[in-house]
Amino acid sequence: MNEAVRRARDKGHPVRLLYLGYAFPPGVIGRFPNLNPAGHLVEFQLIRALEEHLDLTSVGYMPRELRGRFPPRDDSPGLDHRLLLWESRGAMLSNWRAWRRLRTWYCEAAADGTVFDAVLVYNLAPAYNRFVRWLRSQRHPPRVVLLLADSSTLGRRISLARRLKWRLQPMRMPDEQAVKMFDAAIGFSRDTERFFALRGVPWHWMPGGVTAEGGCPEADRPASGPLTFAYFGALAEHAGILPLIEAFLASGVPGHLHICGHGQLGPIITTIAARSENLHFHGLLATPDDCVAWARKFDVLVNPRPATWGNENNFPSKVFQYALAGRAILTTRLSGVEHVLGPGAVVIEPDPLVDNLKQAILATAQTDRIELRRRGEEIRQRVLGNYSWRRQARRVARFLERVAGGQAH
Repeated sequence: MNEAVRRARDKGHPVRLLYLGYAFPPGVIGRFPNLNPAGHLVEFQLIRALEEHLDLTSVGYMPRELRGRFPPRDDSPGLDHRLLLWESRGAMLSNWRAWRRLRTWYCEAAADGTVFDAVLVYNLAPAYNRFVRWLRSQRHPPRVVLLLADSSTLGRRISLARRLKWRLQPMRMPDEQAVKMFDAAIGFSRDTERFFALRGVPWHWMPGGVTAEGGCPEADRPASGPLTFAYFGALAEHAGILPLIEAFLASGVPGHLHICGHGQLGPIITTIAARSENLHFHGLLATPDDCVAWARKFDVLVNPRPATWGNENNFPSKVFQYALAGRAILTTRLSGVEHVLGPGAVVIEPDPLVDNLKQAILATAQTDRIELRRRGEEIRQRVLGNYSWRRQARRVARFLERVAGGQAH
């Protein structure tokens, strides 16, 4: 048990929390950087910070690519889970085995006298959904809280054919139905409140956080000449990278756009960059920390996320890394990004995306570099002061304490 939690227990009973998530154990992400580094780090940082306030036990659901590849061989961060669940071949059978194993473990823990005050579940996935449904059928179940980081279907119309297909899958439950099983919710996106407010379900906004206390040193970059723009993150349609490239090239600004990341659109971006003098593709950097240092070489960082693919139900974690870089940020208005970054950011509507990006790039290219530096530092200080993981964990812990005590309303 964390020493801070031990001291809290000496004064009174801290909330005993069971966390069901997907973060990897220590030493994994360093060897498998392409699995899901952004999601892993967010989970790890939040749960590690929560351990300062709560008596926390975690369970992890691991991809089958990792089976048989332990023990860890490096010191990359991770969570020491009490139980590891494993994916196997065949989604339905895999989820069925996972939830049965989780149920067995939970019953064994209960038989040994372990009582959880609350269960925090990361996202709406079949195995955990099935466990939550079973848990709610028990006598005196703990309060169950959803940590909603993402959903591609909440708030969107689902075709009849798709609904019928899901009915034939015993482990599948539509997200709009699954959210009704939870006593409370913590949403990464500010826009998700609407799914809980009408039913009077307690909801808390937690978009993510940062761990840096100061930031990386100033990187060399030209003090004059055309402004430079940059993007790092997923190279996929949901990230809006192709509309950004289209808008930048159409704008005709004399500056350059630099891109780094990994994803299925990498080959396409490589081809476009080879034909353009103003577009540069740098591939995948080694670690997320390298991304922040890399970003400081440029003047303006762009988050072109479109209002599709369920993006209104998640929060782009790279925005926090952008903020730590201390550079001006151009972003679409989604999920409460504008509230995190404040008035220093250039915020555009996500529709029509290409036209709005083009106009914003043209306007930003005319802005004095000194003013852009000032805005970037304003954003950095705002995020460091208001969205550190230490602060976020205190807020989430207070919310969970109220939910566990039945006072969250």
